[in-house]
Amino acid sequence: MSAHPLPVDPLPPPEIEYIANETSDDDRIVHLTLLRHFPLQPLITSRLCHVLLLENADVPDAQENKIVSWVVNYYDDEADLEAYRTTLYQFADEYITPLLLSLPDDDVLLAPRDSVFVVRTIDDGNGHRTVHLTPGLPDGLREVETDTLRRLKAIGTMRPESIPVITPIYDADSIMVLSLFDSGSRNVMRVLLPDSNRSIAVMQWIPTVTMLLSPESTQVMEAGTLREMAVLQAIPPHPHVVGPPIAYVSRRFEDTTLLCGFVSRFIPGGTVHDVVLNAGQPVALARRAKWAYQLASALRHIHEVARTYHGDVKLDNVMLDEHDNAVLIDFEQGRANEEAAAPEIHAGATVSMTGDGMLVYRFPSEDEKPESCLGRRAYPYDAWAGMPRAIEAAEVHALGVAFSKLFEEDGVTSDIVKKCKLENPNARPTFEELEMYSKRLVVSLAPSC
Repeated sequence: MSAHPLPVDPLPPPEIEYIANETSDDDRIVHLTLLRHFPLQPLITSRLCHVLLLENADVPDAQENKIVSWVVNYYDDEADLEAYRTTLYQFADEYITPLLLSLPDDDVLLAPRDSVFVVRTIDDGNGHRTVHLTPGLPDGLREVETDTLRRLKAIGTMRPESIPVITPIYDADSIMVLSLFDSGSRNVMRVLLPDSNRSIAVMQWIPTVTMLLSPESTQVMEAGTLREMAVLQAIPPHPHVVGPPIAYVSRRFEDTTLLCGFVSRFIPGGTVHDVVLNAGQPVALARRAKWAYQLASALRHIHEVARTYHGDVKLDNVMLDEHDNAVLIDFEQGRANEEAAAPEIHAGATVSMTGDGMLVYRFPSEDEKPESCLGRRAYPYDAWAGMPRAIEAAEVHALGVAFSKLFEEDGVTSDIVKKCKLENPNARPTFEELEMYSKRLVVSLAPSC
């Protein structure tokens, strides 16, 4: 336990970078996610940390109570939201940052997984108050964590094909979380593995702190992580698909070793979305055409060879590797991308096929529409599991939306993009046709000899 105020380190302190804040489902916990940077370290340059602010019944006028009890309207009152954030980060700058920087470097640098601290004001009864950071989860979240772990499977009870023998299994406490790739519910993390090469990789595991703060959604998040792990195991290798897990994550709990996550290879080049839309400078058409061909090839492989689907096709889910090649990631399949979802997916239509191979859709009535709302349906493509052409047509629509962003200022692809987004699914091209089209585009843009 550390207390404020504390002496100033004479060396330049590592930087504290606050990257997200959120509240728990019951609004009684405020969660700050941050990075503690170690600029002089050659390998572990940052560590992910969480700081939790809870209601303090012992000191009713403690500053953390004001923050925790603040009723924030995230949608309608921008001024109130700004005032809340100002108060929160002033508290963080005054108390949390100095406390974190006062900790011995090794306490954070070498900590297992990602460190969690609870901040709390303590009154000694004589009018003297100090703010403390206590490591570990509070009791309420420990109970949620216990309930979550009890739902996971023991590794010894799983079928042999679920975890290939040649794939290593690392205890969660042996893995160091360096940073976040995704601050959403599942918290996709950049990690350092305990292998002989000290490899940088990408980890998803259960339960993250964010999961524990949202117990009503925890089982959905669990299902997404476990489903993606199973889908990736089943997809045959393809150069533009992220590939099966390179390791699995275990955890000892109640004398049992549980499977609680998986590790994927690290792809260093960022997302196509960021490169194309946020780079601030044009990206050569030939380069974008190559990515389009690679993405179409990956999706054809997923549908025709692996006999599955992606479910969230968008440029954010296409990474660039060290050779500037596109790699499709994120196979959770839990929810369709609402911006790119085809009309028939949005509507929750059912589908059948005529004898000559035409898709026939039945759209829900007005009374049925609230139940069929896309935002309320998990795994929306699963309803068409026996109709692979219907799933392909819907994903072609999503790819068309991605292509429209990839080639926003180029007329060369406008016709094919329009065909992808046609209202009638039967009129949309197949992934084979899109792969051939984009391959011809790549060839046409290649420099002549």
